[in-house]
Amino acid sequence: PSLSIARMGTSSVGSTYYVIANGLGELLHKNANINMSVEPIGGSYANIFTMVAGKIDYAITNSGAAVDGFQAIPPFKERAQIGLIAQGQTSLRFILVRRDSNIKTLADLNGKIIIGARPALPEMAQLSNALIKATGLTDLRIVSTKDTKESLRHIASGTVDGIIIPGGLRLPAVVQMFRDGLVDPLYLDPETVEKMQA
Repeated sequence: PSLSIARMGTSSVGSTYYVIANGLGELLHKNANINMSVEPIGGSYANIFTMVAGKIDYAITNSGAAVDGFQAIPPFKERAQIGLIAQGQTSLRFILVRRDSNIKTLADLNGKIIIGARPALPEMAQLSNALIKATGLTDLRIVSTKDTKESLRHIASGTVDGIIIPGGLRLPAVVQMFRDGLVDPLYLDPETVEKMQA
């Protein structure tokens, strides 16, 4: 049989979903004679926009971006003609802080700088704003990056005190930072989570 070619959009190089997409590409090549090129677009919303523009055939996205695209909820202006092929793993958003920043509680975020926004993932800014509102933080500076790789570079170099980062469990670059003693997780108490969800 002839070789079919397809393009899959995913998040940045090195991210959980980039790794998964490459694994899917290998499986499709081996078992279905499909050559899948994996293209790091930058995030779920960017993947939906790129797929609608006809530049990729498939995309790994989170459910928020897929639903917003399908229902034409901003930032989408028109309904995206998309469908679910397979459901994957849980996509988490978690807070990492530099161990040397002395951030042990949410109140310690005041006066700090964290990466908590990304154009390709609008929900990151929503989470940051909900965190500020739920905790009453008055002096937390939120900055933006274009992808996970850039966020990890900033936290590693110390230009920021913390990051809100998307990804699956055991993201290799994050695991390495834990091994190096560079970062700690900042846990949210149930009351704060409830306020943020509201």
